[in-house]
Amino acid sequence: MIKVAAIVGVLLLLLTPPGLEAQGAHEHRIAYVSGGSLCIADADTLEHGCFTTVMPSNVGSMAWSPDGRLLAVTANVYAGPEPRFVPTLAVFAADNGPLPDGHPSPQTFGPPDRGVGDPAWSPDGAMVAVPAPPGHILGIPMSDGAEKYLAGPQPRVGHRTLAWSPDGRRLAYATIDATGHAALAYTDIAGGSAGTYTSFADTNVVDVAYISYSPDGSRLLFTVLNTEQLPGGGQGVESQIWTVNADGSGAKMLYDSNHPNGNVLEARFSPDGTQIAFDGYADASNTKNVFLMSSDGSAIQQLSFETGEARSPRWRPDGKMLLYVDAASSSIMQIDMTTRAPATRLLPGTDAEWAPASGAIPAPVMPGATATPHPPIVEGEGLDAGTPAGRRIIPPNTGTGPMRESWWPRVAAALLAATAGTGAVRLGARRRRG
Repeated sequence: MIKVAAIVGVLLLLLTPPGLEAQGAHEHRIAYVSGGSLCIADADTLEHGCFTTVMPSNVGSMAWSPDGRLLAVTANVYAGPEPRFVPTLAVFAADNGPLPDGHPSPQTFGPPDRGVGDPAWSPDGAMVAVPAPPGHILGIPMSDGAEKYLAGPQPRVGHRTLAWSPDGRRLAYATIDATGHAALAYTDIAGGSAGTYTSFADTNVVDVAYISYSPDGSRLLFTVLNTEQLPGGGQGVESQIWTVNADGSGAKMLYDSNHPNGNVLEARFSPDGTQIAFDGYADASNTKNVFLMSSDGSAIQQLSFETGEARSPRWRPDGKMLLYVDAASSSIMQIDMTTRAPATRLLPGTDAEWAPASGAIPAPVMPGATATPHPPIVEGEGLDAGTPAGRRIIPPNTGTGPMRESWWPRVAAALLAATAGTGAVRLGARRRRG
């Protein structure tokens, strides 16, 4: 009976629709970029699947939907009235199934003539918001893909990250006014009103970036970029990490890099809001590494000790692990935040994001998609459900990109194992160790 049950189990897996066999099976997933491919891996077993879709030049910021089923990325796509590479929003289904509106995955959105900035999901997962330079914030509902303006026009909005408040009522973003003054602003999504959390009268402050709310929504964390005079002449740009209360009070600088080298620092609240992981510099070092501090800016500790550049710290949702990227070796590193043991290399890659929930690892994207033109967005015209959604399918990879193994050898091995009574059978994606 045990052998029969094992064989039946294998046959049921074979009858499961492509891309869905891993749904719910992978608890700790990461999305990452490796060798020009966008991939998803199980951080515990290193089983992985890579999208074989072409992502020209590079993949920028990545953001998971709250349920862990969709992945929004910015990628350079060859498009526009005068074709060129333009930062474009691409949305992938983690299991390579259709998007919520029934269209195949992946789909791209946004104005091809101007590009978009880093994406942010609404807490209910219904919409992705992106900066659309020079001065708008676009919202793309996943129900129909019809783009609409959430904020603007402004003289300029920052392209490095937006942030939704945990209750979904506000969207925070950076603005630069006509006089060059930077501010951390917000839009009330329900009421349509706008306001400012904090502004900087000093014109040396040139931008605000990497905005996030604390888990309870009471504070915001962000990076301030300001120009500094260099000793040998000329100007450099240095980063500072700031916080402000959600009522606009208590703006405070937590960390000053004192390195006007143009690097933009990133900081992330821990899942419980008591600590902040960030990339920065030890006092006597010109090498960027990953640090930890209390949420009030005290008790700074160095976590990574790379000789190149360590950047982009990312907390696992349970707070027990921290990822970062070692840029020198193009490696995704992992720190056990319980033991604080030295970092270990997890996977080769240049960017990584933890998934907020368990779920699927992708099967390869199949060929046959073609690009369609997108009508340019006209300044000052609102976008509503009647406006063409302008979705474009990214063309498939025609080369030999990374793909999952053929399932026949694995099925044959599984059947042999079942009939031999050798125990459990795993039919996951191929395993890669770094």
